[in-house]
Amino acid sequence: MSVHTDRDVLETCAKTLEYLCREGSATYTRCDVARSNIIDNAVNKYKDSIEDWHVDECQSKENPGRNLPNEALTYCIEACYFAISWGLYYIENQCETSQIAEAVAELRKNLDKYMFACYELTRDGPTEQIQEAAYQSICDLLITFSDQLSRSENTHVRNLEYKSTLDEQLVLNNFVQHYVFSLKQEGDVPEDPVTAPKRLLFLEVLNEFNHKLLKQDKKVILNFLDRRISPGMPSSKPDDYQPLNLYRNSLLHGETDQAPVSSKRAYARKRRDHDDEKMKRTTRKTQRSGLP
Repeated sequence: MSVHTDRDVLETCAKTLEYLCREGSATYTRCDVARSNIIDNAVNKYKDSIEDWHVDECQSKENPGRNLPNEALTYCIEACYFAISWGLYYIENQCETSQIAEAVAELRKNLDKYMFACYELTRDGPTEQIQEAAYQSICDLLITFSDQLSRSENTHVRNLEYKSTLDEQLVLNNFVQHYVFSLKQEGDVPEDPVTAPKRLLFLEVLNEFNHKLLKQDKKVILNFLDRRISPGMPSSKPDDYQPLNLYRNSLLHGETDQAPVSSKRAYARKRRDHDDEKMKRTTRKTQRSGLP
């Protein structure tokens, strides 16, 4: 970590260390100590960097337009997402019974503040990278803090269920319409089969909300969808267009009040395949660089 900053390399190292730190492993004790040292080192570097940035900011008051770099903001979005996710894991698995109420109250406050910030960034973020990071965090947290928590045995944990508002759902819909369906104008799509837009996976979380829409609203969205998507597009690879097909079917067949079957399993499979491919590429890079 002190030598390499490439994200793929660091993610591969983290996964390797996580594997070696499994309880019962012959190397568990040594690797667990190494992991603790790495985490402490990373936290200290983060604190130092934040302190240095604040010092520079105070010394540059004459430049009111100076903001946190966009790349740094993207990492902040991801770091906060993992902190909130870990907070839920801690409450459900490690928190003392006497401390759960206080921990839940703090996590709920942080969740609400974070989701509000992410919706703002999804709608008005300065770059596509930041908007995408915020959108992905919202999608994952809507699943993590969904109505499954309302069935928890712990009454305090039930209070962590996050129910999105209509305005928040519109933010997600507008994001998808712009970045998934507005990438090509009508007439720009060739007749030959084309590659599926990489952001089609963003449609999966919207399936969670379609059953709440009125019938006339579903018809409006469906008409918009059919105008934007060329009939020839889904002919390339059916699996690549699965999120689109599921989304469209949920608009066609969502006549009841029952929630549609979630497509989280397909999403997880695609993410795992993507991660496996990234690991292979990183392994090849590491071998070429002569690293052990």
